[in-house]
Amino acid sequence: MKTIADVMSRDVTSVSPADPIRRAAELMDDLDVGALPVTDGQRLVN
Repeated sequence: MKTIADVMSRDVTSVSPADPIRRAAELMDDLDVGALPVTDGQRLVN
């Protein structure tokens, strides 16, 4: 059985709540991902 460590991304790119949506969209396109975590420093924003 696979573990989370087997499938997780280690070099994660995130965006700040202050970043423009265009930046997030461009990063998502460049990285070929469907979502990016939003962080304030090292804390996730919910």
